[in-house]
Amino acid sequence: MGILNKLFGNTKKPEGFWGKLMVDGMNRGHAPLADWGMSFFGDIRPKAILDCGCGGGRNVAELLKRYPQAEVTGLDYSEVSVKKSQEVNADAVQNGRCRIVQGGVFMVVNEVDGKNKADEKWTTIIDGMKIYGKEELERFLRDAGFTRIETYRNEGKHWLTVRAVK
Repeated sequence: MGILNKLFGNTKKPEGFWGKLMVDGMNRGHAPLADWGMSFFGDIRPKAILDCGCGGGRNVAELLKRYPQAEVTGLDYSEVSVKKSQEVNADAVQNGRCRIVQGGVFMVVNEVDGKNKADEKWTTIIDGMKIYGKEELERFLRDAGFTRIETYRNEGKHWLTVRAVK
């Protein structure tokens, strides 16, 4: 495997030496894009912010700067990313304004399972609502890199729980 393959192979879930290089590069390279996106937040005054997929923590740092009244939580499933984000935001982590966590378990608890035709009424009542069934949710989670996926259904009530572990 060539050097570029080792480096760019770490874009999905940075690991090891090459992952550390990738996270550093992402912090620098994505800054203009992230700042441009944040410019559309408008005049908001959040008390809490969650950065899902916080990578190397550069955007967490920017959010802390832009919103000094907010507590910011960064979440990533890469151990390398979490460590880097904790380093970049060490002062805010130390003073309790920021938490950086590694998400390892994800769970969906749904009152509908996609098997009951009567539940489709919700898609007409709630604009933009979509009901995802077991197969779709499992596929989404596998595509996101979860490795153990367990599904539980309450047949009588058409409830669905999907638990996924990285």
